[in-house]
Amino acid sequence: EASWAEKHAAEEFSLYGEKITGIRVPVYASDSEQWKAHNKVILVGSPDSNPSIAQLIGNDAFNTLKTDRDGFIQKSLENEKQSFLIIGGLKPRCTVYAVYNYFERFCDVGFFEDGEYVPRRGTLPFTNIDNIEISRFQYRLRSMFGEGHVMLKKYTHHFWTIEDYKRNIDYWMKTRMNMSGLILTVWKGSLIEDVVQEVYNVPPPSPDISYPAWPMAWDLSKEY
Repeated sequence: EASWAEKHAAEEFSLYGEKITGIRVPVYASDSEQWKAHNKVILVGSPDSNPSIAQLIGNDAFNTLKTDRDGFIQKSLENEKQSFLIIGGLKPRCTVYAVYNYFERFCDVGFFEDGEYVPRRGTLPFTNIDNIEISRFQYRLRSMFGEGHVMLKKYTHHFWTIEDYKRNIDYWMKTRMNMSGLILTVWKGSLIEDVVQEVYNVPPPSPDISYPAWPMAWDLSKEY
């Protein structure tokens, strides 16, 4: 069964696909019969979580991703009935990276800390795609929300709401960060405490006034 990260990846593909083309990209479970009626199908996930990927290409292509680094595959292929685009990785977070990278690499989408650039085009690229990427670095870390004390609201988390924190963490994900070691003190009753507990699912370790937070962001089971 698909993890919440893989389901999120599919929903993000649908979202940005619609932003680019103006046409909604429906999302179906891998065991649904509905997707079989479409001429073009995007398969999101891995051979373990999506049996259709295993049937089409087996495990060989994904075996190259069995390293201590994050990696993903984007591959187009077709049979006599349908055209397919496979997007995924062995780790659930890598499937999310694969979706965002597809839009950057093949659709000219830009993800920036203060916004996004999403061009309009008639269709999504669906052919002649055969890309495997493995990260150069095992750990890619951000240790600060925003850019410090620059005093512009969109860059300075002292002025943020919890939605601003979520937007910033989404940006980290879109740029393939896989850890966030927050060097900060979380004061009881503060918004930062809400962020650490709601977004990172890290409970207070003690009833003290404050505590240091060093959560790892992307392998937690809870979806913010």
